[in-house]
Amino acid sequence: MQNAHLDPVHFPVKIINNITIVRYREQTTMTDNQLRIAIPSSMIDEVVRWYHLVLGHPESQRLYNTINARFSYPGLSKTCQQYQCPYGCGFDWTVEDGSEWANFGIQSSDDNGYSDELAGDSTN
Repeated sequence: MQNAHLDPVHFPVKIINNITIVRYREQTTMTDNQLRIAIPSSMIDEVVRWYHLVLGHPESQRLYNTINARFSYPGLSKTCQQYQCPYGCGFDWTVEDGSEWANFGIQSSDDNGYSDELAGDSTN
């Protein structure tokens, strides 16, 4: 909320149903529909945890992209990269061959990331 008072051009306030929402405007030419909700520091850990669980324990880039599409927080990328799942999903998504499936011992067989090992034989 402090940013809204100090920089109302970049942090315009909107009141919806008597709830004050602080939004973030990266560029002054952005329309109201392009603004993202500014996440306060007191809520960032809970927002990242919630999205991590709802998205099915994604890798940090997908987590960041999803949150960043609607919300703004300085250092969001680093926060997502450093997030530690409380349920210990613990997959190391940064693998040498760039394939998420490498965590499961499965190698991608084509450019689309599909693997013959995943397809299986459904005729049995």
